[in-house]
Amino acid sequence: HDLSLLEANQFSLDLSSQNLADVVSDVAAIYRPLAEDQGIQLDLNITEGVSPIQGDCSRLTQCLNNLLNNALQYTPAGGKITITLEEQGDSTRIIVRDTGTGIDPAHLPFVFDRFYRVDPDRNRQSGGAGLGVAITQAVVRAHGGEIQACSEGRDQGSTFTSSFSA
Repeated sequence: HDLSLLEANQFSLDLSSQNLADVVSDVAAIYRPLAEDQGIQLDLNITEGVSPIQGDCSRLTQCLNNLLNNALQYTPAGGKITITLEEQGDSTRIIVRDTGTGIDPAHLPFVFDRFYRVDPDRNRQSGGAGLGVAITQAVVRAHGGEIQACSEGRDQGSTFTSSFSA
């Protein structure tokens, strides 16, 4: 339902100045024990002095939650997830990179499609509804941003980069 409203531009955002370093740090603090329980290292790389953006804190948190849930799901024990917050030119970027199973390049164009699953063996019980990254893309776009997914292929990890105007 949220995704349909976001895609139709009928979803209101509670915009205010957001310090993304605080948002990223708060979400990472929640996920760090989950990662440790799975034997996964969770690192933060936050550039100092990143400019605030106009955003909806709960929706930005939802985006990061979705990306971290996926990273945890697809990264085996002994792996690593890194969250980077940086400013590049006139944009602020949140990058979630993992050393997990990766995404075959043939699947990359479809990862943001509703109900799409890279692993055909996953279903709603074992792999969620297939809406997390579609919702994340819609929320990022509602903030005037863009999101990209990159992977060198199977077992090469994946990187999701969300860019917002500063």
